[in-house]
Amino acid sequence: MRELLDFTFLPASIRRGDESSQERFTEVEMNDLLEKFPVIKDCPRTLGGNYTFVGEADSEVTKELITQMEAMGKRFRFNRGVRPDGSSIAIGGCRKFDDTDMAEAEFFHIYASDMVARENHQATMDAGYTVLSTEDFKRIPLGHTGPQARQILCSEILWRDMAAEGFKGLTGQEVMFAGKNPKFAEVRMLGSDIVLPPLQNELRGYEYEVLEGYRKTGTVEISDVFFPPLLQYKRSELEEVGEFDVAITYERLGSVPPSYQGDVDRLRFPGIICSRRFKDWCISKKLKVMLVPVSLED
Repeated sequence: MRELLDFTFLPASIRRGDESSQERFTEVEMNDLLEKFPVIKDCPRTLGGNYTFVGEADSEVTKELITQMEAMGKRFRFNRGVRPDGSSIAIGGCRKFDDTDMAEAEFFHIYASDMVARENHQATMDAGYTVLSTEDFKRIPLGHTGPQARQILCSEILWRDMAAEGFKGLTGQEVMFAGKNPKFAEVRMLGSDIVLPPLQNELRGYEYEVLEGYRKTGTVEISDVFFPPLLQYKRSELEEVGEFDVAITYERLGSVPPSYQGDVDRLRFPGIICSRRFKDWCISKKLKVMLVPVSLED
């Protein structure tokens, strides 16, 4: 597994709209960085001509670069770390898994890559079950319901194939289309009747504050500067669950703005965890999914 940090250096001479939260570099400061870290010149530049740098999080170059920016008096933040209270440099973090990581993992956190349709939140809250908007509906085998949601939907045809495989724990809830005459959407929302023990990960709230434990109100997200987040379980606790192909996290995760007055469970959803068998089946069907190894602690 590789953990990478991604920097973008914005020049003080260029301003586009309200960018007060973005720390900037003068020409002298940028030239100083380029002289001390010539590797930046080898990294691709943005369409606007800004310099960038992507490096291993624990490499000496990355550590020295952060130290140098601090010496310049620059403030920086990790995109998934804290909300800015002033100008700062945004640093993105990402994880990359190789073939060995995938082969050694026993369980995977599964995400759908494409969007099937957006959920109609108001109709869902009124009905008490998932209702989809017809405007963006795509007839694809598998997908999600928008950037905020963690729901995974599949077509009825794919659902029948899944059901025939007898995946332990897998459930498929029917969903509806919104409208004056609601009708079944011919897709299923994937889930499970097997709920896993609480995660070992640190959790955070809307202002990126660390939570003392899981809560059923407000924002609950994994506290992790890298994406995708690495879900952590105790091996012994997972073994007590028994064998499964598909299960869901105990935690419902998602970002809920403080001003939101509706049912928070329409913005927070459990993650879906699958076995190696289910992962291999998805790959054999060439489904567009992202599969992230789950960390098991002894």
